[in-house]
Amino acid sequence: SGIDLDTGSIVATLGPFGKPGSGGVPSAAIHPDGSKVAVRIHDDEPRVTIVGLDRSVLAEFPFEPPATSAGHIGFSPDGSLLAAGGSQLKVFDTKSWTVLWQVDAHDGGVFHLDFSPNSRSIVTTGPDGFVRLWDARDGSLLQAISMGEDYGKAVAFTDDRHVVVGTLNGLVAGITFDV
Repeated sequence: SGIDLDTGSIVATLGPFGKPGSGGVPSAAIHPDGSKVAVRIHDDEPRVTIVGLDRSVLAEFPFEPPATSAGHIGFSPDGSLLAAGGSQLKVFDTKSWTVLWQVDAHDGGVFHLDFSPNSRSIVTTGPDGFVRLWDARDGSLLQAISMGEDYGKAVAFTDDRHVVVGTLNGLVAGITFDV
C-alpha cells in the first residue's frame, strides 16, 4: 500500500476517513513494522483510528484537538508506543491500545511531537512558547525550553539529545537537551 518509489504512482490507498469536507486526515503515522497506520480523523467526532493494511480497524479512540485544530500523532521507533498530541499529550501501549499516561503538555494544546530514536523521550511544541521533553514511559517532564513568542510549530529529533524546531516566524532552531 502506498506509492511506488520508482515510478511515483499510487499503488493503493486506505480510506476514505471521515465525512467529505470535514477536514479529512490532518495527521497519519505508519507503524515501524509497516503493518498498520494510525490516522487522525478530523470530523464531527475527532478520533484516531488504527487501520491494518488489509483495511481492518484495529483500534479507535477519541481525539480532542486543541482549539487551533493542530495536533500530531506518531509511533515510537521501537513500535511499542503511539503518542497523540491534541488538547493533551496521550501515550498508548500499541499491544493493548490503552492509555499509559496523559498530560496537559502545553497551554493551547500540542502542535507537533516526535520520539527520540531510542524511543525513550518525546519532544513536543505548542502555542505557549515552550519546547518540552517528556519521558516516553511515564510522562514525567524532563526539560522545558522557552522559545518565547516565536514558538515552535514543528519539531524533529536528529539524535537522542538534539532536536530541530521550525518556528512561527520561519526560523529553524537547534536545541540540545541536558539528559
